[in-house]
Amino acid sequence: GAYVLTAVQRQINAARQRVSFAGQVSHELRTPLTNIRLYTELAESDLEQPPSDQLVCSLQKRLGVIDHECKRLQRLVDGVLEMIRPQGQSNRLRLQPTDIPSLIQRLEEQFQPGFQTAGLSLNVQCDVQQSAMLDTDIIEIVLVNLLGNVEKYVPSGGTCALTCTTHSDPQGSDQLQIVVDDDGAALPNNHHHRIF
Repeated sequence: GAYVLTAVQRQINAARQRVSFAGQVSHELRTPLTNIRLYTELAESDLEQPPSDQLVCSLQKRLGVIDHECKRLQRLVDGVLEMIRPQGQSNRLRLQPTDIPSLIQRLEEQFQPGFQTAGLSLNVQCDVQQSAMLDTDIIEIVLVNLLGNVEKYVPSGGTCALTCTTHSDPQGSDQLQIVVDDDGAALPNNHHHRIF
């Protein structure tokens, strides 16, 4: 009886993990898909205007965002496939030199139209001028989730500040700090330990 109970409990836990994993994956994939759809609609509306140099520049930017989001979707799918590999196989960070100002600017360009549509203001300040060794995909996933939640849950008229700075730790190493601060309703304190 104890063996059967343990086996059933194990199957229930495995099913819960699959449901949780599916929910997390769908959340991760929804943001780039939403951005692709938004920028496709913006590009289509641009095409209704008379041809001009400004129109060409606008279309190039929109197509650049669509291309970036498609590549991000591919990386997310690759990451999901890596996460479901058999246990015992390594799942390592992919650290690479990352241009921080470009990363922050890309995120600002990606979210600014959605924020404007939602009646929100996004204030970005990046005082970092150098590159850093990061897993860009993971940093983007975290920041996209945070900014996406601001877009969804902060009421119209709200503001969000995205700031990026460096400071030295006691050992003298430079530490990168990226802060997303909004004026939406805060999460209850008892959930803070679960966020990250």
